[in-house]
Amino acid sequence: MSVTTSWQGYTSSTLLQPTDTATHNDTLFWCQLSPDNSKVVQCYSLAPPRTYEFEDIESSITALALSYSPSLPLYLASATRTNLTVWTVPVLADSCSNHQVTTDLDCCNGDVVTQLKFNVTSKFLICCSGAKLFVFKFGRILELNAIFEGHSLPITSIFYFSINNNLVVTSSQDRTFRIWDISNNNALFESPLLSSSPLISTQIHPSQDVIMVGSADGSIWLFEWFRDVKKCFLTFELDMKIHFTFAQSSPNKSLNSVKLKTPIINATIQTIQTSKESKEEPTTSHQSWNLTGAYFCSFPFNEPTLPPSYLSSALSRPAYLILTTESRLIIINSNTGAIEYTTNLLEELGNLTAHTKSITHTRFAHSPVSSQDCYFLAVLSPHDITLIVRFRIPELSSEWKLEKLLNFQATSPLLRSSPLSIQLSAKQNSKENVSYSRPSSSSDRSKKQSLDQPIVFHTKIKSSGYGQTHTKAKVFTPQCCKALSSRRPISKSQPCLGRKDYSISDRFPSREKGKIQMLRENGGVRSLSCSSDGEILACGLIDSTIALLSDKSGCKNLLSSGADKSRVMRGHTGKVESLGWSHSGKHLVSASNAECLLWDVRGLRSLLSISTTTNQEINHIQFFYVDKFILLTQGAELCLYAYALENTHKHTDDLKRYLNLNTWKQALRVTQSVHSITACSAANAFYSHISLLGLSNRTLVIHDLNADKQVCNIQLERVVNSIHQYEGSKYCGVQSDAFNMFLTSAVQDSIRVWDVRMNKCIVKYNQHKNSVMPVDCKVSPCGRFIATGSEDKSVYVYDLRGSTRVYVEKIMGFSDVTTRLLFRPSSPELIVSTLDSYLHAFK
Repeated sequence: MSVTTSWQGYTSSTLLQPTDTATHNDTLFWCQLSPDNSKVVQCYSLAPPRTYEFEDIESSITALALSYSPSLPLYLASATRTNLTVWTVPVLADSCSNHQVTTDLDCCNGDVVTQLKFNVTSKFLICCSGAKLFVFKFGRILELNAIFEGHSLPITSIFYFSINNNLVVTSSQDRTFRIWDISNNNALFESPLLSSSPLISTQIHPSQDVIMVGSADGSIWLFEWFRDVKKCFLTFELDMKIHFTFAQSSPNKSLNSVKLKTPIINATIQTIQTSKESKEEPTTSHQSWNLTGAYFCSFPFNEPTLPPSYLSSALSRPAYLILTTESRLIIINSNTGAIEYTTNLLEELGNLTAHTKSITHTRFAHSPVSSQDCYFLAVLSPHDITLIVRFRIPELSSEWKLEKLLNFQATSPLLRSSPLSIQLSAKQNSKENVSYSRPSSSSDRSKKQSLDQPIVFHTKIKSSGYGQTHTKAKVFTPQCCKALSSRRPISKSQPCLGRKDYSISDRFPSREKGKIQMLRENGGVRSLSCSSDGEILACGLIDSTIALLSDKSGCKNLLSSGADKSRVMRGHTGKVESLGWSHSGKHLVSASNAECLLWDVRGLRSLLSISTTTNQEINHIQFFYVDKFILLTQGAELCLYAYALENTHKHTDDLKRYLNLNTWKQALRVTQSVHSITACSAANAFYSHISLLGLSNRTLVIHDLNADKQVCNIQLERVVNSIHQYEGSKYCGVQSDAFNMFLTSAVQDSIRVWDVRMNKCIVKYNQHKNSVMPVDCKVSPCGRFIATGSEDKSVYVYDLRGSTRVYVEKIMGFSDVTTRLLFRPSSPELIVSTLDSYLHAFK
């Protein structure tokens, strides 16, 4: 039968050929109508190959369903306009059993039944007719248990939840989906309007409360259901037509579009033509991206061979979503929404589809024998050819695997020609012996020695007023040669800062403990950076100064009433856009316009000024390779500078102390063939050869500074404006594999979590608002939480180790957009800056 739907100019014609598939006792079963008689149902088994026939004498069958409970017999349900029948399929018998249960469908008032579905325990059978949902309790008899009404147009699909089989999700032509509780006979959730086209497909994640909803125009949505609050949150959205149009316009679009050398189709099990007479081709317009089938496969893909990973324990293994359109098969990672594989299904099927135009609809089933095989039943138009096809899940790991797995931690020695092997020493003074008199004779030398002695009055001259009873008095004692203490003395009454390590069980710091306004203008705070010991917070301001905030007490937060706010470093001529602390915590590097300064934090003075080759603005600066180099990006260039600082405290001569003997040298300069580098990150807490670059042409580049070559190039859909690499903290111990994680964020895009070894995104978070302004995202030192700013004046917190992709904490109450944030390395504290130049501290 053919059903035509129309809505706001959209028209589609779908041949509703009743079919279903199921796996029972390690055997694949599928059912469909007989090609000769619409009152006869044919049920097939794969191993051993058998055919069963069931006949309904009264009228034509409009819907079919197979049960999928492995501990119960296999049931086959069929519906006509007048009755509902359930047969027991004789799996072990050679002849068909006569056991059947039948009930009248007077409740449907003669309407066509379009959907049938058993729950997991085969206790309930749901029947959809028009916009109503009829729930029958199945046992010795079929008894009507409940009737649900709520949709305004006919229901198009129905699916049970995997975890709680009393919950049902339905989609409708009214462009909404609903969640029902059939045990309590009530509706739990109603979605808003999702699309301009009818919703035609729903699927449930096999191990999580994740709902997939698909529309007729090729758009899909992933929602996460929270039973406690009875709400659904959108976690992913994809328009396949727009995505593939963009992919065709960009030849090097993405590494996620994997091209396999071998086809995925292994065998065609059976081909059945359900109509002997050739049907005319539908006259409606051809929609190439119409969704015809969907399936969550719970079996794992083969992933790269890696050691036990911190990320694998933090994230659940994703289920892959298999979609079919009128011509293509698409595999999507449910965690990231990335399209892992796509192929033209009609071309894969070969000669069997030589005279077909499209795939009408498909049904999927998991192979009971091989965890990497899957079956699907495809109905092809215009001749109603039904194919039972077995295909193998592609081994995506072989395409992801590089020649050598990348690792942020240096695992190989430096090359002889490596830029990182440069050694630089401070300048040598041309006049090593600075003298005040010419020592030409012994008398001159003795005179010089007397001049070098301290000036005192002679004790034996009484006329000077100093007798034997008086002591010697030094006129001046220089203090500049005294060695500075490397650590601040800590009072015994005060606990040591950071003495208590991070604990993964600790709650996220969400209680506000301090607030400071740095400037009285918007956008005053341009950059934030905290020292490795967590004692000093550096703020780059728009008025060309750097403010240093520290806590005098040593145990409170940095923005408390006892904080020291008096230290300011001046030297730039423009707004300070980037800051970077040294790993030792003694020095700070800053960038403003085309200026680069290195500071002595204790002395509040500039030690070194680096002259760049161009006048373009420096957008990122930091220390690299454990304080050996200074790395910065300027325009489309990545520059690496070696530097050397002279220890002026060892000199006893005032002139030598004031001579600037510090020096620098450019070690590497890499120019990208783009307009600019928009984001950069590299590890400084440990030895690493890798730098990450976000380019203005929507590309993410991984560059090896040891070999001075580009090792990876990933094409993205948006320009990356922030890259954060996890470096941990000395106050919290984590596995070494955690250092292979990094984050990227972009305007009008989500936060992506990457594993550099697999060269792929492993999870995405998109609950926060980021449509106009770039916002920061950071990983907590314990490696559990991800915090990000948002345009709705909030901070969103995601749990990296949780199974949910929805935020676990939302900190509100800010007066403006939260743009920048960071975690204090020494204690569970979060520092947030807003657009109106306020700093907030949370513990």
